[in-house]
Amino acid sequence: MCAGSGGWSPGGGTESPQLYDMAADPGETKNLAAARPEVVTRLTKLLETFVADGRSTPGEKQKNDVDVKIHKPAKK
Repeated sequence: MCAGSGGWSPGGGTESPQLYDMAADPGETKNLAAARPEVVTRLTKLLETFVADGRSTPGEKQKNDVDVKIHKPAKK
């Protein structure tokens, strides 16, 4: 969900969230983001928390090694 991550690639043709059922679709052929916006929202908030806390594990907040900017699409 950061530039170049594959989840968001401005100018690369993929400017919307990607959500796949990796157990049923390991080849990532069916993007479920439009059908499951609640999952996209929940996972986006979780990612934002991980970035803000500098970690995905329990413990004190840490400083990120690099500046992280999460890409968000323009509101329509």
